[in-house]
Amino acid sequence: MKKLFNFLIRFIIFVGTFAAIFAVSTYAGYLYITPSSYISLNCNHPVEFSINAFDRVINVETDGEGEDIIDDLELNNTSISEAVQKTVDELVSEGFISNNSSLIIYVSNKDENETSHLMKKLQKEINVDGNFEIQVVKIEPLLN
Repeated sequence: MKKLFNFLIRFIIFVGTFAAIFAVSTYAGYLYITPSSYISLNCNHPVEFSINAFDRVINVETDGEGEDIIDDLELNNTSISEAVQKTVDELVSEGFISNNSSLIIYVSNKDENETSHLMKKLQKEINVDGNFEIQVVKIEPLLN
C-alpha cells in the first residue's frame, strides 16, 4: 500500500511539472508570434515592422519597390533596433533618404510604458551618417 501511495505521489508531481512546463512554453510561444508593437518608417517607401513582446521583428511590410530592398536584409527575428538601423542604412545607400531630409519613426503600442521604452531605445540606438534628422513619434493604436 505504501509503494502505491509513493508511486501516486511521484506520478502527480511528474504530471504537474510537465503541465507547468507545457503551459509556460505555450505562453512564451504565443508571446513570440503575437505582435505587440508596430514601428513605421515614413520615407519614400514606408516600412512597417511588427514586433513581439521580446522586441523582435516578426513581420516587415512595405510597398512594391521597397520590397526588393527589405527582402535582401533578412530582418525577421532580429532586434527592432538592429532592424531599423539596417533598414535606414540601406534606404540611405539606395538614395531613398537624402541629405537635408527628415525621417519620422512612428511607434505604436497599447501600453504607454512600452511605447516610451521603445521610443527611448530607438532614439538612443539609431545612428546615421548624413545630414538628415530622425524624429521618433508616438501614435495611438487604432484598436484598444
